[in-house]
Amino acid sequence: MARLDIALLGSVRVTLDGQAVAELRYDKVRALLAYLAVENDQPHSRAALAALLWPDAPESAARKSFRNALATLRQAIGDTGAQPPFLLITRDTVQLNPAADIHLDVQAFDECFTACEQHPHVAEPLCPTCATNLAQASDLYHGVFLDQIRLDESLEWDEWVLITRERLHRQVFDALTQLAAYHEFHGQSVLARTYAWRALALEPLAEAMHRCLMRILANTGQRNAALAQYQRCQKILTRELGVEPAAETTALYQRIRTGRLEKTADATCTSQARACFDMHAASPLNILPDAITPSIPGRATSTRQLNGQGAATRQVALADWSDTQLRLLAHPPSGSMIRFGLAIAATPQDAIADEVCFVALAPVRDPALIAALGQGAHTARTEALTARLQEYMRNKTLQLVLDTFEQVLASTTERSAIGQLLVS
Repeated sequence: MARLDIALLGSVRVTLDGQAVAELRYDKVRALLAYLAVENDQPHSRAALAALLWPDAPESAARKSFRNALATLRQAIGDTGAQPPFLLITRDTVQLNPAADIHLDVQAFDECFTACEQHPHVAEPLCPTCATNLAQASDLYHGVFLDQIRLDESLEWDEWVLITRERLHRQVFDALTQLAAYHEFHGQSVLARTYAWRALALEPLAEAMHRCLMRILANTGQRNAALAQYQRCQKILTRELGVEPAAETTALYQRIRTGRLEKTADATCTSQARACFDMHAASPLNILPDAITPSIPGRATSTRQLNGQGAATRQVALADWSDTQLRLLAHPPSGSMIRFGLAIAATPQDAIADEVCFVALAPVRDPALIAALGQGAHTARTEALTARLQEYMRNKTLQLVLDTFEQVLASTTERSAIGQLLVS
């Protein structure tokens, strides 16, 4: 049985029985394979795939281009001679064959997290078995999902890639933070430092990881490096958000500077490490994606104004909600405005929320599904999902960053549904 290996995290790599497949040089052909590999749980109609990859072409031309791309893909991966074939093809549909020997890094990545979710924990929130699974997942993450494939004319493709990319990014960041805290708690400073650095490479604004790294460095005799790490953290927060490090971070810096950082018998199992471990192993929802554009001049000042006096916002009265505040950033669509909203949610002034979550509404084509807030709306009944969300959000101080919120404002029905969630 022939084996097909597909790697989409970092550089796109496809090998057949260990040999690189060189014929996959066209972006559309690689995109077709990538989509079929990730969305391999069901057959996909030829018409839908053609519209995904050639949205601006007439239907007949799009179907012809799709047939050519499919033929090129089959030849490249040796589908016609494989037993069983890698692709299940009918007159109307195409699907990657579940019975074929196909290895996908994204699938293996997800399986590591599934194993953690299903594994019973006896003592600690993160046990050695789950630590091993998370380490395997982090090792599979060689870079950004599908960073090398560009299909500028397909908005649907861009939306699918962005949503998948953000999910994988959040998962690996969570894994790295848990692993850093786990190894710090167990006195394994080299591993803890490695995972902390990797987490910060993904999320430079993650203060908890800066503190984790400061403790590790200080407790292994690298006091100057620990102090330099605080200064690095301070510089990043000032540049990106216009804020100073949290009081907890500064207090840790002062303890290290004055030599008052407490140590336990094995040097790194401090009470702070235990707190870091607990925080990351059982943390509340805090989902904010990376900013997608460079910072802009004056953003830090505007962020402070927004959090302080509301100078850059206007209140939106969707209903008579006495205890609910909805702040709308009205601006032509741009990456800088999205980044501005994320900066607001990340600043300490908004830290009163129990949980923070970014929801991209742009991919939602049906306005009736907006109330589901991206949580499986395409496969579940909106009414039941809304009820579940209301129950989850009840008695929580929940901060939602809703991107492309104008889709909600355009409809009275969906405006009411969002209102029910905000006051639940």
